[in-house]
Amino acid sequence: MENTGSASGATADVGFPEAVVRILAVDEDPLSLITLTRTLQGCGYHVLLPVAAISRPDDPSHMYLSMRAVTAKASPEEALREVRQKPEGSFDLVITVARTEGIGIDGFGLLEHLRNRLPVILVGNEPEPVETMMRGYLGGAFEFLTKPLGEKELRYIWKHVSRWRLNAATGSDPRHRRSAGAVNGSGEGSSRGVRQQKQRCRTTRKTQFNSLPNLHALFVEAAEVLQGTEGM
Repeated sequence: MENTGSASGATADVGFPEAVVRILAVDEDPLSLITLTRTLQGCGYHVLLPVAAISRPDDPSHMYLSMRAVTAKASPEEALREVRQKPEGSFDLVITVARTEGIGIDGFGLLEHLRNRLPVILVGNEPEPVETMMRGYLGGAFEFLTKPLGEKELRYIWKHVSRWRLNAATGSDPRHRRSAGAVNGSGEGSSRGVRQQKQRCRTTRKTQFNSLPNLHALFVEAAEVLQGTEGM
């Protein structure tokens, strides 16, 4: 169904079960950032405009835009500043490029700061080595995607928000129970789990992963290692 831009049109097109999904999109490449925001628009989201640019802030359509909106930032550094300046709960999901060439933190650094506050999706400019993807998943990324991103990859990213909220409500995700020190990446148990998994990666560095199930199995094993360190 074609997205007409109305609330009903977007809901029918994407099938959002969540009333509010606000995305923070991050990429230092202007063309990639524009492409990402436009693709998200095609999935039922809308680029969030400053209030001053909206002629009628009390218009119901304005409220809808703020409920399923995309805020675009040109670097992970800017994105982190935006999250810190906004009230808690202003964003529900972060999509950030993993590697950057600019000054400041990259996508991995942004993940380290936000992994206990928001679900984070990392994006590679090209297919990344297994070790790089492992770094992202062990760091708490919900997904590690590769450009170009189309509607097929982005249409159902709201599921990560649903999963995050469910885990927060039930306490089933260790990230919702970690201390402030662990939020900043200084948790001893988490670091020990990463060191153990890195050692395993060294012994399998030459292994070729030709199928998704094999790669997924390794990620599951890594997650089990991390969870096993929670009680240490």
